[in-house]
Amino acid sequence: MDLLGRARSLFKWLGTPSVAKVQYYSVVCPLGHRLRGQRTGGYQALRCPSCGEGIFVLPASPLPEPVAPERSARARTAIAARADVDEGPIEFKDTAQGTADPEVRAPSAPAASTAKPSPRATPTTGRPEAARRRQATTLDRGPGARLPLAETVAGTSDLAQPRTARGFGRRPLLVLACVALLALGTFAWRTWRQRWENLPQVVRIGRTEGIAALEEGKFDHANQLLSAAKEAADALGGAVEGAEEVRHAADEASILVNLLTDSLESLLDEATRTSPQTWADRFDTMYKGRAVVIDATITATPDTPGSNRYELDYLVLAAGQGAREQRYARIDLSDFEVVTLADRKVGDQVVFGARLAAFQYDPEAKQWTIRFEPKSGVSIKHFKALESLGWPSGSSYPDDSPEGLDQP
Repeated sequence: MDLLGRARSLFKWLGTPSVAKVQYYSVVCPLGHRLRGQRTGGYQALRCPSCGEGIFVLPASPLPEPVAPERSARARTAIAARADVDEGPIEFKDTAQGTADPEVRAPSAPAASTAKPSPRATPTTGRPEAARRRQATTLDRGPGARLPLAETVAGTSDLAQPRTARGFGRRPLLVLACVALLALGTFAWRTWRQRWENLPQVVRIGRTEGIAALEEGKFDHANQLLSAAKEAADALGGAVEGAEEVRHAADEASILVNLLTDSLESLLDEATRTSPQTWADRFDTMYKGRAVVIDATITATPDTPGSNRYELDYLVLAAGQGAREQRYARIDLSDFEVVTLADRKVGDQVVFGARLAAFQYDPEAKQWTIRFEPKSGVSIKHFKALESLGWPSGSSYPDDSPEGLDQP
């Protein structure tokens, strides 16, 4: 029975509605008068008893009342200074009598002198001068009234506090920015250092796997490995084993990977059957910059009597043409460095690759002329790469070791 009574008491306690906490409001009208009161379940539309301005009060909130923040020392000082303000009715004075500007200080008179009261002066009350000044600032003003200078300065000083707070708030952002820059710099330095340490390994891979792929005819794979190895050797300043061999093999791979699909004889036949302007446009679009490999013998040098340039015994004949005097093309080696800078002699066999720069008709010589890009020449040393293209065996090539030919 006792247990049943306790259970009934527990249910009554649980079913009792909790008494809502009273919430108060403290609002200020547009003219600065403060009103206080108790919030209700609905909103309230009130009028200020002092000026008659409308005031809107929100209803009671179902949320718990927030904890009031602690006031700073400056705020407590300001509250203590306002404690002696007289909150009684405001005494209006005639504007004709005039009030002294708070910022203009009266000249101090000698203590021994006796000043006679002015006939228009207002009799003073028992309140101190500071209280009267604070009272003067609380007078109701119209919309266009100007604020006194003292109140303007005070408002400016109050607005300076948030700026100081924002200034302190920038410090975490600056710290985060510095940390981010430090982390980014560390990451970049470690990446650069790791890449620098891996450069010799890249050169070794190009020297072994890249050259092997070049001789097997895998020109795409060889070009990827050897071009990376050449960049690594250049970054190391050549101070790595096999740097020159890798550089030369990379130049050969760049030529062989970009070989012209048609023969020079086919280009000559096409050039002779089209107009000069049409052929010039087609050459610039389709063939300029493509590479060819030449195997020829030098027949003349600048020192040869009756000749002032290098000449080859390579003559390009049009396909199906019987008389070579009618349709043929010669290779112009002017400014072609792989031959002119190597000090070649008459009878030397040369095997080189180069990129096409021009294929045009020379009216003075009455023949077609082929020119290469001056710095694109590469002496072919890895003849197995040519054999993979169907060229004859290496017994017919000049006996040049990888160190024998100087690459300009």
